[in-house]
Amino acid sequence: MNKEFKTLVDFITCFKDEETCKKYFETIRFADGDYCPHSGHDHINRFKDGKRYRCGKCKKDFTIKTGTVFGESKISLQKWFIAIYLLTTNKKGISSINLSKQIGVTQKTAWYMDHRIRKAMKQNNGQLFGKVELDETYIGGKEKNKHANKRTKGTQIWDKIKNTTNQ
Repeated sequence: MNKEFKTLVDFITCFKDEETCKKYFETIRFADGDYCPHSGHDHINRFKDGKRYRCGKCKKDFTIKTGTVFGESKISLQKWFIAIYLLTTNKKGISSINLSKQIGVTQKTAWYMDHRIRKAMKQNNGQLFGKVELDETYIGGKEKNKHANKRTKGTQIWDKIKNTTNQ
């Protein structure tokens, strides 16, 4: 499945219905093998309806959403996926009112989704992993423009030498 989307149309074409989104999320969630979100046990049984699972150890039922950012919500995965796409591709973010209009939910629901998605993105202390693409970003800067305590050791020593010779 293509993971690089140039436009919203490409994204929606790829995730065209709830079943496609469910299958994609299932491959991500169970990439390291099946497991129960309640007990962590690796033996789960799938119900015939394809929507629910049961742990072989603790016997608790769960869905693909249980224990994730999507958990305890009746919002479809397709709407969650579109919300994530919109929130991560807009340079300055998107308001909950605008998000609600784009995905067809109330403003309160859009606010709830926005906060859940932002909280999930803060995991791992904000550390990014995998392929990361940055546009219009300058990382670093000249040492002379940094605050004294932010400079590297070599530059701090140079500043001290420079200051003593100027006096």
